[in-house]
Amino acid sequence: MEHDTTEDQWLGAIAGFATGPVAALDDTRREAIVTRVVDTIGCALGAGSSDAVEVVTAYAARRANGGRHATWGTDLDVDLESAALANGVSARYLDYNDAYFGVEPIHPSDVIPTLFACALENERSDDEFLDAVAVAYEVAMTAADEITPRRSGFDHVNVTMLGAVTGAARLLGLSEEKARHAVSIAVTSHAAYRQARTGQLSMWKAFAAADACRHAAYAALLASVGARGPAAPFAGQQAMFRRALGLSPDEFPVLTLTSEAPARIAGSQIKRFPCGSVGQSAAQAATDLVARGISLRDVQSIDIRLDPKAAALMVSPEKLEPRTRETADHSIPYVIVSTLQRGALTVESFTDGAISDQEVRSFLQDNVKVGADPALGGGHDMGFPVDLNVTLKDGRVEEHAVEHPPGSPRNQMPYEELKTKFVGSLDRSALADRADQLWDLTWSLGGEASTIPRINECLRH
Repeated sequence: MEHDTTEDQWLGAIAGFATGPVAALDDTRREAIVTRVVDTIGCALGAGSSDAVEVVTAYAARRANGGRHATWGTDLDVDLESAALANGVSARYLDYNDAYFGVEPIHPSDVIPTLFACALENERSDDEFLDAVAVAYEVAMTAADEITPRRSGFDHVNVTMLGAVTGAARLLGLSEEKARHAVSIAVTSHAAYRQARTGQLSMWKAFAAADACRHAAYAALLASVGARGPAAPFAGQQAMFRRALGLSPDEFPVLTLTSEAPARIAGSQIKRFPCGSVGQSAAQAATDLVARGISLRDVQSIDIRLDPKAAALMVSPEKLEPRTRETADHSIPYVIVSTLQRGALTVESFTDGAISDQEVRSFLQDNVKVGADPALGGGHDMGFPVDLNVTLKDGRVEEHAVEHPPGSPRNQMPYEELKTKFVGSLDRSALADRADQLWDLTWSLGGEASTIPRINECLRH
């Protein structure tokens, strides 16, 4: 890299990892990776009728010039970058895809639509695609343990993008030198701000990660044809660590990526409910109360005690009075109250009509108390525990605590429940009659052959 006089440990580590040897896929690793792929496809197809997906599909249609990448659930074929964006928005919109919490919370499966497009473009085998997904997760999750952009006003998608550019460089077959340029271009030219997740949340929440991952593919494509990036995108004088994170050189973290088979992917959280990841225990607790025969009409008040990290992310004044889907699905109070009123938490719990329901809005304002409890501080590994104290109108008090909800790292979602989620998501899509075919095709990923073109064809309406 020209004039590279600054040592940049992260740049070297990521580029080296992107171009390292492909590790053999044993059954355990293959299942962990395919689980995330099939879950992401289901989440994307379930969002097909949303306004965000309509918008991004209209944009992608302007770039439908002989591309061969399906815009999932439509009859539109586009180029790699447009597919990465459009399918990434679909995968993210319902807030139903997986999550990981290091010092920075991310949704690592946001990389999957981009990597699927890269694999299709370059005719990669199933194993090469699955390997790239695992490598991307490894980088994104390890980086999320080391840096936290949100503390200085930058968004977590800047971390997710590191995984995406690693996987894209791998699937495009870049040399280590070109991988360095791809990473540098991606990091230097894309800095997403946390404003996307501040106050009443907007449609852009569904676009932010897809845009970052699309940008990662763009950077890798540029590097593949000879584009060169700036030196030291992390450690340089005007680079990420100093300017975006506010770190001095003695505070620069070290990124440790081992050469062993990437396995961190199994530690992401698969969601049972279509809401923010730190609200999964809360949704499970409310669902359990419904199973006991409790509904909102029976309830006088609710005292919600939360993991402090969950409280910081999903409790704020606007989340006691949500006005958008994007705010409601990140509001633990809304998740609990809506579940008790409707009897279940579903995608329909976040329609405009459900969010504006006067019974729910009044209850949130007048009958809910929320607080952080350090005793519940289990974090991501315990699924962000919650403890509910529900006072009923007849004077009885029901207490219910939940930790390790289904899909959390120590309580993996069973195969049957994952398939139920997938089929239920496709019920809302134009491809409902292909649910079993898509499931079987995607679940069969693995080996030297490539199932990816067949999956791409099956994803086309």
